[in-house]
Parts: sequence; C-alpha cells; structure tokens
Amino acid sequence: MKYLLISILNLIAASSFSQNFELEDWKMFHDEDLSGITMIKTETIKFKDLLLDVKWNDSLSYSNNIGYYGGVSELKLSFKGKYIQTIKNIEDGIALGEIPIVFYDFNMDGFLDFFIRIDCGKVCQLNYYFFDESSSTFVYNEEWDYVNVFKINKAKKQLLTEPDGTALKGDYDWFQVKGNNLTLIKKMHYGN
Repeated sequence: MKYLLISILNLIAASSFSQNFELEDWKMFHDEDLSGITMIKTETIKFKDLLLDVKWNDSLSYSNNIGYYGGVSELKLSFKGKYIQTIKNIEDGIALGEIPIVFYDFNMDGFLDFFIRIDCGKVCQLNYYFFDESSSTFVYNEEWDYVNVFKINKAKKQLLTEPDGTALKGDYDWFQVKGNNLTLIKKMHYGN
C-alpha cells in the first residue's frame, strides 16, 4: 500500500511537473547506477577500492518508547589499502537495526561519494559525504541533508528533488551543483 501511494504521488507530481519543465537531458535518479551496502553488525565490508570497517554498538542510541536500538559507533574508511578517516556515532535513527549507505557521484565531479541515511519521516535525512581529492578524505556537507534526488541532469550538473508536499500540491527544488555546494535555481510549485 505504501509503495502504491508513493507511485501515485510521483505520477501526479511528474505529470504536473512535466507541463512546465523541459525534460530532454533529465534522467530519473532511481534509474542511475546506484550501489549500496547495509551496515547491520560489526564487520569489514569491501566496496570497490573502499574498505569499510564497521563497529556496531547495540546500545548506541536510546528511546524511551523502544529502549536501546544501536548504530555504528565507529566507521573506519580505507581506500586502496590506505586508511583515510573515521566517522563516529552514526545512529540508526529509524531503529530498524540497519544503516544503509548509497554510493554515487552525487556532485558529478568524477569521484565516488556516498550518503548515509540518518532518519526518515515525511522526508529522509541523508548525510552526504563527498570525496575531496586534495585531502583524499570524504567531507560531510550539511547543506545536502534533506536533498532527496528525483531527477538528474549530468550534462548541466543539475538536480531536481523529490516533491515536498502532498499528492495535490507541493514543490520541487531545482538545484545547480557547483563543487559540493547547491544553488537553488528555482522552486517549482505543482497543484493548486
């Protein structure tokens, strides 16, 4: 039922969106080559040339209504066998016993980046980490936290976000990507 509702919302939003936006170079983001892993326990995970040393802690997070629900207390990243950095205290904000990471070149600079899903409600909060060639580390950028990509235009380095609103009315954000930063081109309204 949830997926049916999401599909209907996307269909309605896409039809109203397409009436006032040229889609020639745009691709649905979910059709891109997205790769991911899911952290659920203490383990070492290899993804391409990246090694992720995950230290899971079942009591990292606590909520009065469900008790302890865990998360990753330490994520050590190595690239081609060389340690590059550690990210600490990644909470399982949804309390499902897993934390997914999705890999993609989000800022379209030719380097693999990733996001970690932190929380989901009406909109998911995603912490984006961009590969910085000069320091050979991944740099977190808070500006991207609530960016959920719907469509992508690689030729122009532009993104369109998932619709923010309801099936009947809401907004898309159309961004220009410059390095690791976003510039709002236009907020596009759909519905009444």
